[in-house]
Amino acid sequence: MIHEHGPEEITPYIDEFFRRCSNIVINHDGIIDHFRGDAVFAFFNVPVKREDHLAQAIESAREIQSAVPEINRSRGTIGIYANDCRNTSATGAGFVMSCIRTI
Repeated sequence: MIHEHGPEEITPYIDEFFRRCSNIVINHDGIIDHFRGDAVFAFFNVPVKREDHLAQAIESAREIQSAVPEINRSRGTIGIYANDCRNTSATGAGFVMSCIRTI
């Protein structure tokens, strides 16, 4: 994405994407572990255990995917989309990763 458009054009999208992801994860009692490149890594079910942690992680991923078209509409010309991966580890801590790419 950055090779096609340059950092000045991409930065507002990435900033808005990370802001929305952060709000969504926090609203579902997740904890953001870190940002890497265009990905957000978040944990659910830690440090406080929740029976519905997997549902919270999945709903976060769905909301993140729904937020991307809104970002596209508000920002204009560059189209982005979100991928997501969900995993439940042996410890039961839910995990979600979301990445954006150009359409």
